[in-house]
Amino acid sequence: QFLGKHLLLIKRVGFVEQVFALAGIDCDNAGQVTRIDLTGYSLHGTLPPLLGQLASLRDLTSANCGLKGSIPTAIARMSSLEEVDLSLNELTGTLPLFESSQLTLQSFAHNQLTGTIPSIGATSLPLLITID
Repeated sequence: QFLGKHLLLIKRVGFVEQVFALAGIDCDNAGQVTRIDLTGYSLHGTLPPLLGQLASLRDLTSANCGLKGSIPTAIARMSSLEEVDLSLNELTGTLPLFESSQLTLQSFAHNQLTGTIPSIGATSLPLLITID
């Protein structure tokens, strides 16, 4: 819930570089969010599907934040993602297949995810170097 409220504020207020930098959020010159790193923040909420609307997001890092619930499919479908680190949280459910062909890192270690790691082929994720 915490993260969702802040992203709504970002969308409504617009680009304010100094505030975003303090919050672990980077934007490009057009004001599009490209990186979110909230590692260590005590968010204790869920990942909002609204994140999936950030079309320029390349790096989503929210490790050790107390996040709960499942990983929204809207996030897994983001074509711009290069790095996803949601390790050391309390995420549950099954791990969705992340569809971005630009992914180089996926880390979901130390959560309560169940099931198997989705099948990925070399052609679907050619740049993937690390999965944890």
